[in-house]
Amino acid sequence: MAHLHLDPKFIDLAPGRRLVILEEGEFDRLLDEIDAKEARRVLADPNDKEVDWAEATKQLIVNRIAAVRQNSGVSQRELARRLRVKPSTVSRWERADANLTLDTLRKVAKALSCEVVALIS
Repeated sequence: MAHLHLDPKFIDLAPGRRLVILEEGEFDRLLDEIDAKEARRVLADPNDKEVDWAEATKQLIVNRIAAVRQNSGVSQRELARRLRVKPSTVSRWERADANLTLDTLRKVAKALSCEVVALIS
């Protein structure tokens, strides 16, 4: 695991309250490191059952990207811009029968500032 080099800026709001500002790349690296640490924790837990992603998608997962996007006030065009894809790609992802990878769901969740679980039900 690479050590992160952070260059945060601080703004004092009130006694005991500070706002920390990071560059987006630094913030993204922190999120990735947290995700990796959580993945290692889950793998190390003998009580945590392994779930086959393909089987779960067949039985349990219904895509909720459109609902979350609309509730966030984000257009398909804006989501496409954030993800650097075509609006038609976002439209295709939003169909209930879309075949999405976990990696794609993670990117969409990040672009909509939500958890992956909010995008599926």
